[in-house]
Formats: sequence, C-alpha cells, structure tokens
Amino acid sequence: MTWILGPARSRRRRYLLLPIVLVAAIALPLAGIAQAVHDLAFELDGNQTAETRFDWTSFFNAAGQPSPALPDASRPGFTNSGFSKDFTRNADGSYNTADHTTFATGSKDTLNITPGWQCNFDNNVNDKIDILNAYAVAYTNPANGDQILY
Repeated sequence: MTWILGPARSRRRRYLLLPIVLVAAIALPLAGIAQAVHDLAFELDGNQTAETRFDWTSFFNAAGQPSPALPDASRPGFTNSGFSKDFTRNADGSYNTADHTTFATGSKDTLNITPGWQCNFDNNVNDKIDILNAYAVAYTNPANGDQILY
C-alpha cells in the first residue's frame, strides 16, 4: 500500500488534508472579491480602462472641475461631487512643501491643558501620507434610498 501523506498509520495527518483543502477552496475565490469595491455603477480603482459605466473621469475634468455639475440626468443617482487640492505652488511653479495643515509631535495628555498641551506645524510632510487631491462623489441608491459617499 502506498501512503500519500505522512508515515504509515498517521490518520490524523490525513484527516487534516480535507479541512485544509476546503478552507483554501473557499478562501481563494473570496480574495478576489475583497480586492475591489464594485458597488452599484461606480469604479474606484485607478486604471484607465472603464470597466463600469462611471468612474472618476465621468465626474471631473483634468483641472479637477466637476464635469458635469451634479445632479445631471446623464448620471442617474449621483447627487453631488467635490474636489479639493491640498497643495500650493511657489512663484517659480514648484510645489510649496510648507504645509500648515499638518501637525506633528505635540505633548502628553497627562499635562494640564494650559500651558502644557502644545502642537506644532510639520512643514516636512511625508509623501506616503500627503493627500494632494481629494475627490468625492455622492450616490443615492434608487432601490432603497441609501446614500453612499465615494
């Protein structure tokens, strides 16, 4: 007799094979679903291929202006959109990194509020945490009236 898993007479190891295979068979298809938000008719990912009817280019032009202004009959269910840029430019056209909207290392909360607590500006914003452009689109689901903010 040929043993497939483990030494002879290791029934426990063989019986673990079935649950492991079942968990893998269930988990692998679910991993693909968890990687993308595909609610309704809006695409959140950043690729250039339009896989749904609407994505960010359906609501904003290259300058960040709403296009078209919502609500619009050509985009049913979408009620509002907004764009905010969080950067300024110097006179020579380069980006100004003196960002006064970011705060860093304050003080411990065990101190009295006055004069103990302090907060300082962080003019050296980390590229990983700096959001230059923020987009938002509001959608009202006609089936149940739920409002979704993308």
